[in-house]
Order: sequence, then structure tokens, then C-alpha cells
Amino acid sequence: MTGNYQDQAERLFDQLVAAAPGFQEVVREHIEDNDEIIPYVLLADISRAFVRLLRSSRADSAGSDAVPAWVTRVLAIFEDALTESQDMHDLVGLSFVEAVHTEAVTLDHIPALLPPGLKAEWITTESYYGGA
Repeated sequence: MTGNYQDQAERLFDQLVAAAPGFQEVVREHIEDNDEIIPYVLLADISRAFVRLLRSSRADSAGSDAVPAWVTRVLAIFEDALTESQDMHDLVGLSFVEAVHTEAVTLDHIPALLPPGLKAEWITTESYYGGA
């Protein structure tokens, strides 16, 4: 995709909300609090919501190993964003991967869910911060 960084980020957030409607409230609150989209801040908020929703999904599925469809869709969107531009790569690597890595202490199955590009970012984060 083309466009400036802000346009790319806004498209990313639109895609994420379409893939996981649970993110809509996070985006709404962010805009209400900031009067605009601040990509790194919003994506960190969405990352925390991702972990929260994933925990809830796992609890609702009584420990099933099945991956919710919304998780697969969200991870595919992030994977695509990694290759869109260096700005988007940095946004996803710093705001999503690092935030999920920090929040996911009790979700040790997350690395197994990640597509190749996100997994590489996860490994980089692990080597920098140490194991989750």
C-alpha cells in the first residue's frame, strides 16, 4: 500500500477493527482522549486488548487449542503491515510485538501462533528483553 505513515496507520486500525470488532471501543476511547490517532499509543492499547481478548477466548473455550478466527485475521494483518513500509514495520515491531511480549506472561502459546515475520520480531524482542 502507499500513502504517508499516518494514512497507513489509519488503514491498519480500520483493518484491525474489521477483523476484531472488540477493538472498536479501544479506538473510540483513544480518539476521544487524544482528539486524533497517535499510532504508537493506539497500537499499544490495541495490543493490550489483544492479550485481554485472547485470554478471554481461551477461558471461554475451556482450554481448547483451537485458535479463534479473529486471532488469525489480526495476526495476518500485522504480518502484512510488517512489509508495507519501514514505518509500519517499526510500528508493529515496537507497539504490537513488544507490548504483547510484555503482557503475555501467562500466554506462552503466543509464539506458536505467529506468522514468520511476527515470529522474527518476537525472537528479536526476546533476545533484547529476555524470556517472557
